[in-house]
This record gives sequence, C-alpha cells and structure tokens, in this order.
Amino acid sequence: MQNKQLLLATFLDIQEQDNKKEIINNFIDKLVNNYNIQKEKIFIIKNLTNVKQYIITYIFKLNEDEKINFNEISPGTVHIHKNRNTNTIYSINALNKLIEQESGLIKGNINYKAVEIKWDKYRNSCIMLKEGNLIISHTKRIFL
Repeated sequence: MQNKQLLLATFLDIQEQDNKKEIINNFIDKLVNNYNIQKEKIFIIKNLTNVKQYIITYIFKLNEDEKINFNEISPGTVHIHKNRNTNTIYSINALNKLIEQESGLIKGNINYKAVEIKWDKYRNSCIMLKEGNLIISHTKRIFL
C-alpha cells in the first residue's frame, strides 16, 4: 500500500502570559509520540502580523486510502502547500481567492492554473482564508 504525504499546519494562539515554549514543545511531543512525526520535519513559524500566533508545520504520512480529521490532531490544523523559493505557505482556497483578487476576474471565469503568481511579493508569508476573507501574514521561522 502506498503512502501519501500531506504538509499540515497547526495554528496555535498563545497568550502573552502563557509559557509559549512549553505549549509549543508539548504540541511537538504530541506529534512525535502520537503520530510518529519526525522531529526534524517539524518547523515553528512565528506570525509577525498576529503576534500571538505560532504556526507549526509538519509532514503527515498516511496510507493512500486512509482519511483523517485534522481537528483530531489539534483544532486549527489545515492542509497547506509551500512555495519553497519564497518560503510562502498557503491553502489552495486562499490561493484561489488571491488569484481572483489579483486578476480582478469573477469566480468561475478564471483558469486558476494559467494565472501567474508574483511569489516574491509574498516572500515569508502565510496566505489563508478566515471566514471567507483573505488573510496574508508575514512570518519568520523561529527556533526554541
């Protein structure tokens, strides 16, 4: 049986008074112990636009026919993609919304694959949808 790999991101909102290092390390331990995620494949990203938010990205492996509810891992977990040249992470829905806004075309009249994204404009960013609204956040990888 063949495995598939998904790039996932879990968004952790950590209040100023909380011990961010402990919360992040506990979550990473959960990934390693419960889901067999390799620690060296887990990355911590600081949201510079929303200073209370940390984004944990990791590769999740499952069998080709296997399904998983991402919220079982943690609420706020989504399937993402990454442009490696610009270190931009994004969801497909957010990318489609970005294309609609940049092209000025109406949804349904767009060949999304034909639109060229100026990725340098989104270097070190996270592009997501929240309640249907496009959110573009500046990010920075951090080490604890």
